[in-house]
Parts: sequence; structure tokens; C-alpha cells
Amino acid sequence: MGYTIIMVPDSQDMLEISERNGKGGKIEVDYCYYDMMNAFYKENKELRAEVARLKEVISRYEK
Repeated sequence: MGYTIIMVPDSQDMLEISERNGKGGKIEVDYCYYDMMNAFYKENKELRAEVARLKEVISRYEK
């Protein structure tokens, strides 16, 4: 299946690369990689904390 997950770049360098490539500040990740990342996320407390921080930042812009 051709699922694609859209992610927010996690660093300024990745954001600039994404914008240069015409992705509008987003990163597309194939679903199979997302599944691996999700498994890693469940084991990594730092990553969970960073995702929570990003969700908070995003929610400020959605208001």
C-alpha cells in the first residue's frame, strides 16, 4: 500500500532542505518507516517528550 505520513522537520537544517525541495516545510515518510519510528518512539522517553513539546507548539498555531 502507498501510505505516506507527513511529518514536521525536527531541525532548522531539515526545515530549510524541505522548503528548498518544495515540500513547504514538511517531510513525507513512507508508512513502513513510520511503523519502525513508532516502535522506537514507544521506547524512547526523550523522543516522547519532544513529540509532546511539538504538539504544544503546533496547538498554539492552530488557535
